Amino acid sequence: MPTPKSPKRILVAIKSPSKPPRRALAKAATIARQAGATIELFHAIADPIVSETLRRDGKRISRRQAIDLIRADRQESIDKLIKSPLLRGVKCSAFAEWDFPVQEAIVRRALAKRADLVVLESEHHIPGAHLVVSHSDWELIRTCPMPVLLVRTARKYQKPKVLAAIDPQHAHDKPASLDKTLLATAASYANLLAGELHAAHAYRPYPFFAPGYPGQYVSLTQVAPEIEQEHRAKLAKAVDKLASTVKIPTKRQHLLLGDAADEIPTLAKKLGAAIVVMGAVSRSGLRRLFIGHTAQKALERMPCDVLVVKPKSFKSPISKTSRPFGPITGFTVY
Repeated sequence: MPTPKSPKRILVAIKSPSKPPRRALAKAATIARQAGATIELFHAIADPIVSETLRRDGKRISRRQAIDLIRADRQESIDKLIKSPLLRGVKCSAFAEWDFPVQEAIVRRALAKRADLVVLESEHHIPGAHLVVSHSDWELIRTCPMPVLLVRTARKYQKPKVLAAIDPQHAHDKPASLDKTLLATAASYANLLAGELHAAHAYRPYPFFAPGYPGQYVSLTQVAPEIEQEHRAKLAKAVDKLASTVKIPTKRQHLLLGDAADEIPTLAKKLGAAIVVMGAVSRSGLRRLFIGHTAQKALERMPCDVLVVKPKSFKSPISKTSRPFGPITGFTVY
């Protein structure tokens, strides 16, 4: 299997220039240095502009002037981030523009710049609780055609362990080709960062159905041990076949009995993984992709960064036409 090329154009979403995403900047810079990639810092302005006349420094200004001044201020702020020590040694640019909703603006900019990777920092932490992913973040993850790296921790990428969560059973209408794309992407980043690649699949016990009421079958919670062993052996063979495409040795292939939402985060913590690579899946009858319920729970429980990958065939539903300011431009939902 050909390994995807290393990213050459990285887009880092800047939610607030006054509160730079230090973890995302550091991770993006590490990847960029290793790949020889460029970084663009992008900030979408979606503040409400309601009145036709406003005041600045005690002077009345028009709405048009206010819009231009706000953009200039944000551009100046984001330009300062280029000089951050976190980005030392990386070729960077910065761009701020009016567009909304913000998550759509990020996708539009990524498409316009032909980005290979979008980096987003999650700032929605509640002490003692799991990660809470905002609606806008979910929409970005769902609609962005290129891989999205959701940065969750400050842990540096120093020979990181990269864990690919695969599904040879193709549950939830997941295309078989996505596992290969996912593994190839995970291998690319593991090689780029001089890391160690692992693959994991969480499965439920073999389903066994017996006659119940006339015309119906009931599910039994237990089956003969030899049937369960045969089921596990088939899954292990399927995992090994996939893992061998990127030369993952057997000792780094993990077959987990249980709910993926529990088992994958637990394994990631046990391994000390820095990145878990997950796939977005499609639902029958829908053209858009979504993060399945199990994957969504797994992501919110993940103790590390998450890289979400789409099938090669995915086309973003986001319009390439921006939505600039209007009577009310919209509200930032970060």
